[in-house]
Amino acid sequence: GKRSKGQITVLCGASALREKLPLLVIGKSKMPRCFRGEHVPVMFEANSRAWMTSEIFSQYVRRLGRSMATRKRKIELILNNYPAHPTIEWLINITLFFLPPNTTSHTQPMDAGVIRNIKHHFKLLFVWLMIAAMDNQQLFQINLLQAVHILKDSWQNVMERTIKNCFRHVEEQLT
Repeated sequence: GKRSKGQITVLCGASALREKLPLLVIGKSKMPRCFRGEHVPVMFEANSRAWMTSEIFSQYVRRLGRSMATRKRKIELILNNYPAHPTIEWLINITLFFLPPNTTSHTQPMDAGVIRNIKHHFKLLFVWLMIAAMDNQQLFQINLLQAVHILKDSWQNVMERTIKNCFRHVEEQLT
């Protein structure tokens, strides 16, 4: 079939205690047709390029802060030095910690294997759907809502052990 021109950006995060933060998916359209009347299983935002912006990031962090406040928890977010990651004022339950510029994956746990693992699970689920369509002699097409559901399932399939190992690997690199 025709290759899709759709693109998304995904924000994922996890704690050293292996707690996964909610996924944020950024697309190009504020309300894609496939979302109408459907439940979207992740936080979804939009801008014309499907990129992270400081406004989208700030909204995500503030929502996360409210969630942490209701659970009476305080967290620190370790962020890479990216222009869309601004300093956010008046955060009570979240402290932002920015890594130095040009920091390699040796100090970024999500880059040390968690993101690769999400992509692995996504591709695996995608291929299974493709094979199922071929077995049923159907044309294989996927819309944004289906991709978001696959992404959510992929995030759920990332094992706690993988997150733990990535944090341990980064800690070993720093010592």
